[in-house]
Amino acid sequence: MKRKILKKKRVYHKKKRSSFARDVFFYLFFRTFIVVLLLIPCLLIAYLIKKDRLTVLSRHDVIATAYSSTIDQTDDTPCITANGFDLCKNGKEEVIAINGLKFGTKVRIPTLYGKRVFTVADRMNARYGANRIDIWMTNRERAVNFGAQRVEMEVVE
Repeated sequence: MKRKILKKKRVYHKKKRSSFARDVFFYLFFRTFIVVLLLIPCLLIAYLIKKDRLTVLSRHDVIATAYSSTIDQTDDTPCITANGFDLCKNGKEEVIAINGLKFGTKVRIPTLYGKRVFTVADRMNARYGANRIDIWMTNRERAVNFGAQRVEMEVVE
């Protein structure tokens, strides 16, 4: 009985030579790509959250009343505020009148409007002093029904 001796053929595979520079490039590229994919949404969310946050500078107890753009409640130019803003053209109820704050100051009235922000754009008669605000409304009937209410006003930035 003869034994057959099988010779194994040796197969040599050529190894692909890896370039160090190419490996580093792909490593850095993919790592950067993943970081960018994760980082950009986080930064965007942080920006949007911070944008909605306002810092309360001061709080004041004031008497709030409301007015509309009628001549019996204003002067002879009912749509134009003291700083030149046209209420009728804008049509948004985001303006208040107060004597004690600069034009453009942002305020909130949390007890009535939550986080809604108003801008000081008008003045009241000097006899009312600085502890009274007048909220502009588009409808005269709503302004009259609003009455006078004691509220807390927050000056924000």
